[in-house]
Amino acid sequence: MSAMFSSLNRGTDISKGLKHVTAEMKTKNRTEEERATGNLKPKEKPAAATAAATTETKKKDTKAPKPPSKTHSGNKWMIENFTEGQIVLDDTRLNDMVYIGNCKNCTVQIKGKINGVTIDGSTRVGVVCENIVAVIELVNCNSIQLQVTGKTPTVNIDKCNGVQLFVSAAAADPQNPTKIFTSKCSSVNVLIAGDTPDADPTEAPIPEQFTTIIKGKTLETQPAGMSF
Repeated sequence: MSAMFSSLNRGTDISKGLKHVTAEMKTKNRTEEERATGNLKPKEKPAAATAAATTETKKKDTKAPKPPSKTHSGNKWMIENFTEGQIVLDDTRLNDMVYIGNCKNCTVQIKGKINGVTIDGSTRVGVVCENIVAVIELVNCNSIQLQVTGKTPTVNIDKCNGVQLFVSAAAADPQNPTKIFTSKCSSVNVLIAGDTPDADPTEAPIPEQFTTIIKGKTLETQPAGMSF
């Protein structure tokens, strides 16, 4: 009895040392079986979803890269997943299209006159081609060196960074010059070969900043720094 009164005299310290009652230990949260036996069953942690997510992440991390391939079907060449070396296409035809996708640290040489070239999602790749009938397209690329030793009417560059475009003197033909279209690009330089083999090429960057003036109901845009 004296021990009990001694505990009561501890005041607010009387609750120290008591175990915390969790939600599942409360009677109202117990099942019928637990109320009858007095035994609490520990709840299982929802580990299934976590384990599945971990397994899926491991699968993505260990996914093997796709092997390099060079295929020709109909009038289309597919050059994909190369990460080194030099790839040469010398058996081309006039209506052939060449697609270069997901390549890195390699060089592609295309011989002969073909219809067009597309370079997609590639990094640190050099492409050398001769004559193009329709268009050369670059999409989602970084650090690309493209050389056209002959002539191409059009070059489209979209969402690219660090493009060096080498063109022959024929690209500056006043009657039929090469047209270059850029969109969402940065660090694009054009190097135009001289009139003679010994002449130095002329290098010029493609503008990235523009100035737009509202004139009436229309807009007039020029590269930044140029006067209207």
